[in-house]
Amino acid sequence: MKKVSDTNIAFDVAPTSNYLTGVTAFNTIHPAVKMIDHKIQVTVGSDDPIQCNTTLPEEIVELLHHGLEPRDVYEITENSIRQFKRWEVFKLGPEQNFDLTNQYNILCSKKAKWIIGQNGY
Repeated sequence: MKKVSDTNIAFDVAPTSNYLTGVTAFNTIHPAVKMIDHKIQVTVGSDDPIQCNTTLPEEIVELLHHGLEPRDVYEITENSIRQFKRWEVFKLGPEQNFDLTNQYNILCSKKAKWIIGQNGY
């Protein structure tokens, strides 16, 4: 896992989809939790929200139920910001990109605090 961590590649996981498709056993710690423990960048997605009947906050809560530590929620949002910035830098100029990233950072921070607070963590 160290080799993967050193590459700075982020892995986007969709817990509900992973459980529904059998990629991950429901009664086990999700691999994303182990990846985060090994300093691998993880972002969380909802795959197909309609088919999986889930939202992004619910996906993070799912990981909290399967071993994710509340302190890791902010790290996941930071990883999302980094990955978002990598894609947006190709579309926007530096000034617009900086402003957009700051707005996204504030939003993720508030969202992470709300998810943790709403779920008693």
